[in-house]
Amino acid sequence: MGLINSRFPYISRALGTYLELLNKVRVARGKPKVESSKAALYVLKVSAVPTFGLALASYAASKHLDSPHLFNLTIPAIASMLFLLPLAVELLSYITYVKNLREDIAYFMILEGSSPGDDLMRDLEEESEHACQFLPSLCNEYMRLKLFSKFFPGVKGIKEYVLRAPKPMRKLLLEYIVTRESANFSTWIYSKFQESLRELKTSAKNSLELKTILSLTVVVFNGLTPPLIALVVALTGSGIQYTYITSVAPAIALAISESLTPRLLKIPVETRRIRYLLTIAVLPLLLSPIVGVRASLLLLGIALLVLGAVVTQQFLAAYLAVVSIPSQLINLADRVPYAHRPVELVERSLGGLRNRNVFTSLCYYMLSRSIRHGSVDTTRIIAFKDIVEELFSIVKQSIAVRLLVVATAFFLPFVLNFSVSLLAATGLVSSEIRTYCFVSSLFYSVIATLAAFGTLENTALVGLVLLELYALGVTP
Repeated sequence: MGLINSRFPYISRALGTYLELLNKVRVARGKPKVESSKAALYVLKVSAVPTFGLALASYAASKHLDSPHLFNLTIPAIASMLFLLPLAVELLSYITYVKNLREDIAYFMILEGSSPGDDLMRDLEEESEHACQFLPSLCNEYMRLKLFSKFFPGVKGIKEYVLRAPKPMRKLLLEYIVTRESANFSTWIYSKFQESLRELKTSAKNSLELKTILSLTVVVFNGLTPPLIALVVALTGSGIQYTYITSVAPAIALAISESLTPRLLKIPVETRRIRYLLTIAVLPLLLSPIVGVRASLLLLGIALLVLGAVVTQQFLAAYLAVVSIPSQLINLADRVPYAHRPVELVERSLGGLRNRNVFTSLCYYMLSRSIRHGSVDTTRIIAFKDIVEELFSIVKQSIAVRLLVVATAFFLPFVLNFSVSLLAATGLVSSEIRTYCFVSSLFYSVIATLAAFGTLENTALVGLVLLELYALGVTP
């Protein structure tokens, strides 16, 4: 580093600015700084695998399409990706963190409003002992606030923390300081409860509507146009490699909209399948020199379909369990005040579902908190239940769009195969056209999985499409 400082001062200053910006984003979400001595190792850790994968994919594509200039064009992107990716990852992590923190505060204020305590700080400390599993960002910020309070007692510690806090937490605590000084805590809590319900309803409805529009856009641009593009390119003789770019934009927009979906509406399947997916994806590729490309695709399709079937079964079970909770919530709220053992009643009814998603956790801790405080406000629980039922009704209505997305993924290989057959009859089919049909079908199956299930962990559709492509002979 000293040699760089003496001989290349401009590079040294640029690297220093880069590391400073990187650490600023990390500290903003409570992560430790990256030391200058470990910066190179950190950059390689984040960027090495994606950069190598992009370089390998670009080289393979250039060889297959017999276009050396394609690889040369991607070299600047590959080089810049090595340095820009860590910063991009940290920025995206911070944006996601702030989004989750804003949601956590809304969920906490719903908990607080359903059974308010005497002071926000005491209530934050109480819930940090119970609900950190589904309010991780809020608990993380509370631990930072607690650290400031050790050195600056009282309101001074809160004010010192506010100077460095993310915007959602800063807004909440500034309101709390004013409310604390005016001794109007209960009214403020009730207004925050209503505000959180409105915010939850608005953000969830907007997210569902946006995702529906983008899903239909993906069906049009990525599901219906590939057969037409294949025919037009074959007839006109234009370069088909440039058409790949047009299909990426809708997929990126859908991925961004999925990342903005409130966690209340997400139904994650808690598994550790990523390492198995990587293993399954690599093994057929390693076997391809021995068994051939088509046989390796067959093995990959079977493995992904079997694994995806298990994930689909778990997803459907979780979905059915979650949508049945609103009707149970009011029943429990009516029974809890008269139950002989209310804690056991809530645990027996919702304990097994509390980690299904944020909604089931919120219902569980809402009733548990009410029991701890000795009062269950049925009116406020009904207000929360009505909002959730309205949102779930929109989710149920969106099932038709999801089925359309999945059905298009299922039929696309057949339509593309028909296009290839037409071109083969006229002698216009080429290896580039076959590769385009294969990549288009596979790429759309990935997007359809994200649109239908909200995650790429479910590999059933991708595996099914691979088997269809194998059976139809539409392979590179």
